[in-house]
Amino acid sequence: MINRLIVLGATGDLNARYLLPALAALRAGGHLADRFELICADRRNWTKEEFRRWASAQLDQHAATEPAEVKKAIIDSARYRQVDATEAADIASLVAGDGPVAVYLALPPAIFSGAVAALGAANLPSGSRIVLEKPFGEDLDSAVELNRLLTGVMSEQAVFRVDHFLAMTTVQNVLGSRLANRVLEPIWNSSHIAEVEIVSHGVLFRGAAGVALRAGVSLRGRTGPRGR
Repeated sequence: MINRLIVLGATGDLNARYLLPALAALRAGGHLADRFELICADRRNWTKEEFRRWASAQLDQHAATEPAEVKKAIIDSARYRQVDATEAADIASLVAGDGPVAVYLALPPAIFSGAVAALGAANLPSGSRIVLEKPFGEDLDSAVELNRLLTGVMSEQAVFRVDHFLAMTTVQNVLGSRLANRVLEPIWNSSHIAEVEIVSHGVLFRGAAGVALRAGVSLRGRTGPRGR
């Protein structure tokens, strides 16, 4: 069983808005053992106390409904290290210890390859897992190379790619509009719509994991019979 979680890029929006609140929810549901360890790492020169104050503020904001004792348990389980995620020696010092670890890459896509290479050189304990938050690479070539690097570090069964949900709500709204509208439902299908295009048009927030964008959807219709 894995009882150690390492978060690389731990002072960014992903950890603040989603990972820390998710851990609090797991703790509240009885799914985290008392021996659970949260190892948070980033480039910022923070002390453990500074990180815990920051993390506490994030939980108060993004996990406001969770009990105070649950949030305190998460904070008490956390320790912070200043590291370079692409340096094998730094990563090796994080993963050192008994038992496997789960390593969550809450990093910009441009750093993934260097971080995966560092993880490979650090000799992760048997049974460890790697989690990557999409976007997976910057283009097809970088995605193929990243998969090649991951294959050299551990088996496919030990790699988890979290689908980036940048436009999830937008797509759900499109589906809802189609199914709830008797005029649109018969014609919003593959016979009449050739392409669904998701277009970014503004910055939602910036953080250690990069830039998240607002997204919109445009539909391009077919001008002839299907398949032509």
